[in-house]
This record gives sequence, structure tokens and C-alpha cells, in this order.
Amino acid sequence: MKKVTYSPTTRYATLGLLIGGGVVITLLWYIQHLQTEIDQLKQTYHAQSIEQTQTITTLQTQKSTLEGLLTRKLSHSLCHPSDNTLVRQPNHHLATLPTPTHTTQTPPPAPTTLAVPPLPPLYQEAPLPAPPPPSTSYAQQLITQVAKSKLDLPYVWGAEGPNCYDCSGFTSQVFKELGVWIPRTSRSQSSYGRAISKSKLQSGDLLFFATAKKDRNRVNHVGIYLGDGRFIHASSAKKGVVITPFDTPFYQACYKGARRIIN
Repeated sequence: MKKVTYSPTTRYATLGLLIGGGVVITLLWYIQHLQTEIDQLKQTYHAQSIEQTQTITTLQTQKSTLEGLLTRKLSHSLCHPSDNTLVRQPNHHLATLPTPTHTTQTPPPAPTTLAVPPLPPLYQEAPLPAPPPPSTSYAQQLITQVAKSKLDLPYVWGAEGPNCYDCSGFTSQVFKELGVWIPRTSRSQSSYGRAISKSKLQSGDLLFFATAKKDRNRVNHVGIYLGDGRFIHASSAKKGVVITPFDTPFYQACYKGARRIIN
């Protein structure tokens, strides 16, 4: 005769029917239900997160608890068949059974953007220096500064420095120290550079004069205009390098024009 093999679930169900305990049947169904949920979770969660692992562990713990309760129930019923208190009150244990819960993984809260005030600079930048003056004004300042540095030096005809000068030697040396070449004599200088009218004179312009009584048309003297109606020149052996008002009647009478060397 062929031997019939029963699964553990079938054996438990048969025992439950024989004992007449509705609690056993309920426990069997509940354990089977938990196992089904565990299997489904394992198939669904391929890459298990921490929360998913905790869910499966919780269900497995509930399943183990119910299996232990079922084992004790069956053992007690077999050993004490007259004690059917649990059978008469099936809801006594069902009321305390844990309810399987699913932990729904909630998405993390959206990051909060904080309004951070701008940080103060690590250091305070020093203000930029004022831009240098235009090249013409700067050159004019240099011309007047170099010319004034030779103030009070003696006049010697034909000398061009560094300790004494005549009028054209003085002017040519001033421009030479600034890297600008001009002719040596006052007459040659009077035709060099650009002619400037008296109303448009600027510091650094060369002023030309004809001081010889015999020839009032021939340039023989030169000086450098300083602005404010004054000019500097190597005047004479008696005075040397001096600053003279341009509106002096003598120089106004023998004035022959002006030239600008640096535009």
C-alpha cells in the first residue's frame, strides 16, 4: 500500500480539527500569511535598505512568536485534553496577537535652503591711487621742476652746465635731462617744436626774445614759461638763473614768440 505523506501545515490543521480548537486554525492561517508577506517582500526588495530589512525582520519575529505559541498550544492540548479553556475562548489570544504592519518608506524631506548673509571681506582693499595726470601735464611739471632745481646758478656765456649756464645752454640742458633733445642756440630753438600764441601759453613752453638794441628782430634770448605769468631763464652774468615776471615791460617789448616742445 502506498504511504501518504502529510506536510507540517496539514498535520497541524488535522490536529487542530481533532482538538476542535479554532485558535489553532487561526494561528496556522496567520503564520502562513506572514510567510507569504515575507517572501513577497524579499522578492520585491532586490536592493534592501535599512528600513526594508527591519520590516522583514519584524515579520519574521512575529512569525516565530506565533509558531512558538502554536507549539505550546498543541502540546498543552495533547497532554491536557480536558482543559479546553482556550478552545472555548478562541478570541482570548487573538485579541493580543500583533497586527502585521508595513513600514512605508517616506521620502526624505526636501533640503531647506538657508539664506546665508554674505561674509565680510577678509581684508579691506586700499583705495586705488588716483590716475596720473595726462602725459602733457606731467611733462610740464617735470620741465618746471628740473628748471627750478637750477635756480640761482651763475650765468656764463657759452656754458651748458652743470654748475653754470647761458640762456640756451640752460634750456637745452633742462630738456636733455628729461631725455628730449633740442638745438643748442636760442635762434635754432625758436624754430623748433610747435608755435604757440601768447594767449595759449602753458608751463614748459619756450619763450623767445630779441634783447639786442642793434637788432630787435633777431632772437638772442630764451627762457621757460612757468605759468602764472612768470618764466625762468639764465638772465645775465649779474643775475644768473632767475624767475622773472613775463609782463615786465622790457620783455614784453622784445618778445618774439613761443614754442612747445612736448605736445
